[in-house]
Amino acid sequence: MKESNFETTVLSSLSDIANLLSFTNIREVEEHKKTYLKDYILDKYKPYYIAKAKKMSSIKSDLIRLKAILSHPISELAIEDIKTHDIELFLVSYEKMGRSKATINRYRSRLNAIFNHAIVNDIIIKNVVKGVKQYKEQSRDIALTDEEIEQVLDEAKRSRNKELYLILMIALNTGMRRGEILNLRKDNLVGLTIVLFDNETKSGYKRVIPINNTLIEQIKIHLSDILLDENRIFKSKDIRTAFDNVKKRTGLRHFRFHDLRRTFATKLKDKDVNLYDLKELLGHCSITMTEKYLTSSIYTLMKAVNKIAYR
Repeated sequence: MKESNFETTVLSSLSDIANLLSFTNIREVEEHKKTYLKDYILDKYKPYYIAKAKKMSSIKSDLIRLKAILSHPISELAIEDIKTHDIELFLVSYEKMGRSKATINRYRSRLNAIFNHAIVNDIIIKNVVKGVKQYKEQSRDIALTDEEIEQVLDEAKRSRNKELYLILMIALNTGMRRGEILNLRKDNLVGLTIVLFDNETKSGYKRVIPINNTLIEQIKIHLSDILLDENRIFKSKDIRTAFDNVKKRTGLRHFRFHDLRRTFATKLKDKDVNLYDLKELLGHCSITMTEKYLTSSIYTLMKAVNKIAYR
């Protein structure tokens, strides 16, 4: 009787151990099958994103965001296990770093794209990023006044970066983006225009930008200092420090380099240049995008109120 009880106990224990081992093996297999966010980005999403991009310059900022996501603890989680709360904590961590709401929203957008891609590839069935609200961004309808433009250009002339003044001049006189200007080559200068080819523009379409007489003279002076075998017009690849110093010295800390593009558009609108021409000059794909760039200056507002005069 005792032996029978002993055998039963042993068999029961062995069964429990077998079940435990089986359960452990199942869990290990399940864990092994999981796809971790870091691996998915590196193996699947990043190669796909780079392959579909029209040009590397347009995705540079997104690649920086991907690098930031990969360096964050969230990347160590299995993509199937990530919850809305994890996404919220990720975004809050950047808010605590002092990043702008617009920047945080760009991180959210990139994560949203990654999760959508994972759905298409049958990794997950639900995009948890969609449950995270975007941050409310502060409006950036900023265009410099004539006085502020003069201050900025005066300080740029005093900058240790001797190319900064011309770079700002090109921005104010053409509405070109910072990257477009810094990557200019001699063969982009065709007659009285700057020609950007389809792989050099954000829209992916060739763009011909007329140059006014003031800017032509400035560019000629600069070109006279460039060696004949050099194709790049500017040696500077990053002007952030020099530009930030100009902002500090003028006290105009509220605007970005991109606001020079908005200033260009606003000044032309003040001169009654029509929306279609502005769209072409800015290289926009639609009039709607051009309208978003425009802001009313005090000059146009004064003209508006003077159209009526009740007595």
